[in-house]
Amino acid sequence: MASIGEWYSPVEPGTGLHPRPGNAHSLKQYFPLIDTSYSSTWLVSRHGESLEEVHRRTDGFLEAFVPRVEGGDPAPLAHHASSGLATHKKIILIGHAASCIMLIKSLAGSKVDGADIRIGICSVTRMEKEGEGGVLGAFKIVGQLGDASFLTNGVERDWGFRKIVVDGTTGRVVNAHGVAGSENEVDETSHGGLQLPSSKM
Repeated sequence: MASIGEWYSPVEPGTGLHPRPGNAHSLKQYFPLIDTSYSSTWLVSRHGESLEEVHRRTDGFLEAFVPRVEGGDPAPLAHHASSGLATHKKIILIGHAASCIMLIKSLAGSKVDGADIRIGICSVTRMEKEGEGGVLGAFKIVGQLGDASFLTNGVERDWGFRKIVVDGTTGRVVNAHGVAGSENEVDETSHGGLQLPSSKM
């Protein structure tokens, strides 16, 4: 199971940085089953992202993360590697709606229109890889996209990228305010050792 970083639009200059969840060690006191040997594959900038940047981030993350869970280097879970369980057949990726939509778009490629995808809270989208080879565009959706049939009220609070607010002049997503007082905090980033791929949407 892996958690995917939320998408924040670019910060308005002078308003601070966007928040970031703690690392595995700091979260273990709240979630005892967290594996503290895991190191993040990708740390996104706390300055936020344009739509093009979140597309590139999602592609880059998947190209770095999937080889890790298939037994690449570095192994994602040290205790799995030491016990001979270096590969994983099923992975659960958890995220907010924007991150989930981007993952679906990157994994399915031209088989889906990312602009029309809407994801509700606690919904599930199951995907399976088609054949061998790369990651991007190599998966198909199995069953219902954004399935919430197992929830009492079905789909709730669904969201899609058609709901974003863009600047009427530039056509770019509008800036958001950061966390006051965080302007001088360290904005650590990492990109899984990869160069960012070109955007594709």
